[in-house]
Amino acid sequence: MPSNTDWPTLAATFLGGGIVGWILSVAKGHFESRQELRAAAALVRDEVHANIVQLEISIQGNEDPVGLSTVTYDSLQMTLARGLPAEVRDAVRQA
Repeated sequence: MPSNTDWPTLAATFLGGGIVGWILSVAKGHFESRQELRAAAALVRDEVHANIVQLEISIQGNEDPVGLSTVTYDSLQMTLARGLPAEVRDAVRQA
């Protein structure tokens, strides 16, 4: 059993370890949310590109466009919005 003089050291070590653990947890969450944002943006970009290709095909064939999709954007728009600065989110909301 440690002596009484060791308790302040143990308490400081425990507290320091807890603080470091909390900082690492916050940093990990920030990194994961940035990865999620990048992945969502890439998926929506692919959907927009597919729609552009579909429109080009329709124009070349002088037809009405069919098969345009917003499913990916619709499902990821909140994830994308979280990555925007507050003033940009407000501008988009009021548009």
